[in-house]
Amino acid sequence: MSLPKYNELYLPFLSVIADGDLHSIKEVKDAIAKKLNLTEDSLNEQLPIGTQTFANRVAWAKAYLKKAGLIDNPKRACVIITNEGRKLLKKV
Repeated sequence: MSLPKYNELYLPFLSVIADGDLHSIKEVKDAIAKKLNLTEDSLNEQLPIGTQTFANRVAWAKAYLKKAGLIDNPKRACVIITNEGRKLLKKV
């Protein structure tokens, strides 16, 4: 499977943190990768600037989910779903 675009990570991201607990970004990345059955080769894919493509896309998904008010990051490198995020997941 090829790597999903950042906007294709919104729902997997929210579903991983749907339990309402505080999750580290590393934990979220690992859970999304497992949920989407991503291969090691695709996870190791690099951008020209030298960062991992998947990590970069997860970071962009996080940024847009936060901007939309669907997640919050009360602690550095950690996220939690908001009430708005829970409402959205129930609709999908």
